Amino acid sequence: MFSTLTQALVLWALSVVAADPSIAFPFLVSDGVIKEASGSTVDMQCVNWPGHMETNLPEGLQKQPLEAIVDRVKSSNLYNCVRLTYAVELFEKLDMTARESLQDNNAMVDSGVDLSPHIANFTANNPSLIDETLGNIFQKVAEALGDRGIYVLMSNHVSKSSWCCSLDDGNGWWGDEFFEAEEWLSSLTGMAKLMSGQSNVVAMDLRNELRTNKKGREDQIDDYMTYMPSGVNAVLDGNPSLLVFISGLNYDNDWTFLTEGRNSDAWEKTLVAAKANVVFESHIYSWSPFGDIEPGESCDNLTFDEHLSWPVRNGFPMVLSEIGTSIDSYEDADLTWINCVRDFILEWKLGYAMWLLTGSYYYRGGELNAPDSFGLLVADLSDYKTTKIIEKNREMQWGE
Repeated sequence: MFSTLTQALVLWALSVVAADPSIAFPFLVSDGVIKEASGSTVDMQCVNWPGHMETNLPEGLQKQPLEAIVDRVKSSNLYNCVRLTYAVELFEKLDMTARESLQDNNAMVDSGVDLSPHIANFTANNPSLIDETLGNIFQKVAEALGDRGIYVLMSNHVSKSSWCCSLDDGNGWWGDEFFEAEEWLSSLTGMAKLMSGQSNVVAMDLRNELRTNKKGREDQIDDYMTYMPSGVNAVLDGNPSLLVFISGLNYDNDWTFLTEGRNSDAWEKTLVAAKANVVFESHIYSWSPFGDIEPGESCDNLTFDEHLSWPVRNGFPMVLSEIGTSIDSYEDADLTWINCVRDFILEWKLGYAMWLLTGSYYYRGGELNAPDSFGLLVADLSDYKTTKIIEKNREMQWGE
């Protein structure tokens, strides 16, 4: 079991940092949509900012100053929130500094990579953060976003800090090598408490892309109905004002078990008790199991409605917390698929979060500064790769 929050973090969190005063926090669910405390409807238009990899640091702080990165998000004049990912393992290392994480990370050290450029570049770009603890850095990232009127969804992405996702990575299902249920629940409460000092941290999700090939569908549903209500309660025990995002089965591609009426007493009671907090989330990629579509074909060939629409048909808001496509090839891409995603968003008034903001990683697959073709920003995070994807995302905007 990992260590509890330090006394300093708890005391710090008691003094809530104010965010943009034009946004009325906290958010709540009412009439099937997310609303500000003032009653204004919220259209969540987000980007994913990974922080769940081996360094347990938000990506890109060795490339640009924190303020420059959050200014880049703001400069889109569109994205109003960030889905900030983290690993359960972070809670074993809350008091480790960024410098220590970059120096002593076993996964990177064992690979034989030279870490010194990261330490030097991180220090040059973020001198005030290099000797801050990992817990404080996540808080400061949220604070910087809040200063710019950007709200935050914290995403419990993995247990062991690493790339996600595969069926054999030990992070996919309760009881897997690294996915210990009690540690997971403790981390949900811990993160809710850790970020309670940031009023713009409005939501947490329970787990990214649940998946397994070790259990049949019946056993998966039984596990789900046991653990997910406990996850909702764990978050609200840490901060009762948070929205709680609930993911589905099969890499967050499947709500059909609810369409079939598969639930439990604990699930039903939780949805009623936490009605003002619960938001559903789903993921859509071109390879997701919703069918194939050729250029110019009808969106009716895709099964988004069949697999994903139970929440909105039953009075809950839903956010597509990951949609993604290669940005490197976007300029020449056929847009049939992403236009269908847009139409699904507009039909049901869904939020969304693009995967992903940053165009490179501290470390991935044995490589420092590994690029990501899905990143909205170039590898050094100095600019967007193309404004065309922002224009397409703007078409997904349904709120005022």
